[in-house]
Amino acid sequence: MIRAVASRDGLFINSDTAEIKVTGLSLLKAINLPAPQKGIAYSYYEADRMNMSVLNGVPLKKDITDIVSVIIKQRKDKYGLVFEGYIRIDKTAGYAFYISSDDGSILEIDGSEIVNNDGDHGFTEKEGKCFLEKGFHKIKLRYFDSGGDNNLLLSYQPLGQTKIEVPASMLYY
Repeated sequence: MIRAVASRDGLFINSDTAEIKVTGLSLLKAINLPAPQKGIAYSYYEADRMNMSVLNGVPLKKDITDIVSVIIKQRKDKYGLVFEGYIRIDKTAGYAFYISSDDGSILEIDGSEIVNNDGDHGFTEKEGKCFLEKGFHKIKLRYFDSGGDNNLLLSYQPLGQTKIEVPASMLYY
């Protein structure tokens, strides 16, 4: 944890304290996936009080889709989705992943939480970074809408390049 405060002797008062948590990035090794299929598996949930814990229950539907999106929802609000599968990485490098969601979302890669955008909130983007080996990596994206507007966008950025939405061509199950 790094904390910083600006101060100057004399007539000025100290600034607010800024803090940031810095963690090292370990290389996440690729998985051998013998017969990958295009798309990503999803589970669909509904509840009157949606939150992450509902997504541990029994889904109403399971299927395969080609992209991470709320387009597959079956009602206007109070639903949840869990996307599980693999992402194909073409180059060993550092990557930033972004989840923009309304309401909560959490992204895991190879069992490690990379982005936490949980909670009831408007459309908000959160970022996380990891170092990935070329090949396939297990991903799990949990999302819920507890009412009102709903949206979900999964993007990535090889460090030093442009951020883009994760395309269908990178998703497998």
